[in-house]
Amino acid sequence: QTPCSRALRFLCLRQCPANLAMASVIGGGDRDGVAGGPGAASALTTTLMIKNVPRKHTPSSLLAEMETFWGPGQVDFVYLPWTTTEAGNMGFAFMNFVSSAAAKDAVAALAGQKWRSLPSSRLIKVSAAFVQGLAANIAYCAHKVPPDAEPVRLPL
Repeated sequence: QTPCSRALRFLCLRQCPANLAMASVIGGGDRDGVAGGPGAASALTTTLMIKNVPRKHTPSSLLAEMETFWGPGQVDFVYLPWTTTEAGNMGFAFMNFVSSAAAKDAVAALAGQKWRSLPSSRLIKVSAAFVQGLAANIAYCAHKVPPDAEPVRLPL
């Protein structure tokens, strides 16, 4: 999918209450897709928190850089929170992988690596995200991103 089609999908899902309710059901578990908490990686982990992201990365540039580690088609969701006071991201991102095996491979490929496309002295850190799964992440982010947000601030 292109970044534009991903943004449109996000906006459509966000504005339809039936889809948000379905996302909670699909997310599963007693806590709508919440699985264990930060760092509690398991065989069911598909969403990772990527730390020490260079501030100039956008969601699309981050995804492009991450795909240099494992190739395209492994990630179906990227959320890179932006600061409200500066023109830059907050230094961390959430990525959902198409399978737990893909997420496990990403942890092995990324942990402790240097950033390739933007200069940074910080190394990549990876942990399991608090919210797990595509549907649960879409539902969670629907309340985090303002309806009038610039396209660069939307999840992919």
